[in-house]
Amino acid sequence: MRLPLPLLAAAIFAAGCSTAPRTEFAEAFRKEDFSSAPKTETLRGGENRPGIRSLFFTGADYHWRSTKVFAYLGLPKTQSAKPLPGIVLLGDHGESASLLEVRRWNALGYAAISIDLEGRVAGTEYGKGEAPRSHLWSGPLGADFTRADIPLKDRWPYHALTAVCRARSLLAAESGVDAAKIGVVGVGSGGTVAAIAAAMNKDFAFGAAICPRDFDGSGDGAIAPRWQLSKLKSPFLFAFDPADKSLQPTNVQRIARLARENATIVWAPSLGSKDSAALGKFDHVRSFVDGECGKGKKFPVCLWTDHTETLARAKFRLDGADVSLASFFWTSDDGDWADRKWRSFPAEGEAPFFSADIPKDAKAWYFSVFFDDGLFVSSPIDCKTLF
Repeated sequence: MRLPLPLLAAAIFAAGCSTAPRTEFAEAFRKEDFSSAPKTETLRGGENRPGIRSLFFTGADYHWRSTKVFAYLGLPKTQSAKPLPGIVLLGDHGESASLLEVRRWNALGYAAISIDLEGRVAGTEYGKGEAPRSHLWSGPLGADFTRADIPLKDRWPYHALTAVCRARSLLAAESGVDAAKIGVVGVGSGGTVAAIAAAMNKDFAFGAAICPRDFDGSGDGAIAPRWQLSKLKSPFLFAFDPADKSLQPTNVQRIARLARENATIVWAPSLGSKDSAALGKFDHVRSFVDGECGKGKKFPVCLWTDHTETLARAKFRLDGADVSLASFFWTSDDGDWADRKWRSFPAEGEAPFFSADIPKDAKAWYFSVFFDDGLFVSSPIDCKTLF
């Protein structure tokens, strides 16, 4: 059931967790200068095409030396008279910048920059068109949220977040780009970085995370997503697979409560089994981004949920979306979330309010509202004992 915000915050910060690491991170990150574009170096050969550049830009210092971040930056071939919205694209662990994703978003009318987060290159004369591999000017390698035993500015998440914010500054400096309409979209570990970046840097107008990995971030108290996402103020779409082994839905519930209506949640079964290319084409993301950039309707969002012992309720902001079905999903299973089986039945009520009688053996549940265009939006997962 819903808790007052002060009580909720107290519950989250329980277990004797010190705020010192989080304060250290926030203060260090605040000192970074993202007001101007970083220096760039355009690469010869490789994947340079009309409207698309492969390049390095300056990253955060690492072990007292400068670093470089590899990226593809592209603009639509045909630009309108209006300034273009922009998007920063982040891949999953083991991937580099994606030329295909830049092209896809360019074709949709967006300026786009896809960046590498792990000190790698792909598709240039350095990578020779082969699998991504490390270069000589990288920062810390590997998507690792667990290292709390090394200096803050030597940790991978700090470098990844700095790179994302500098990529936004670089895109904003491009002629014809609307700096007020630049968002960030990430897949897997890139989705987790995208969410934290949007929470820490208020210049991001929107964002989306598709199947974010290490979302609970239990190893690093300074940069753990469950702490930083309480700062999220811009609209953000989270697309989760309920069977994701790296996810605790109760942490999603906490984040949704703190971010309130800024967090749009989609529970999409089997989403985690798709590869990154398929995840990048997840239709909900395009619809959400279009809505935030004035290219379509605002994407619906769950505003609140509550429940008694026998009745669950939810309210959604639908913004004129045509509802075809509202469903109540529930599980009677205990144990690992990834192993639980979910069942569903139609919810009661009339938009935007929906309700359902909670089955006696239900351990957890959520609502999903489906629309005529095939898209849907979900509530956070609730359970009888959340904390």
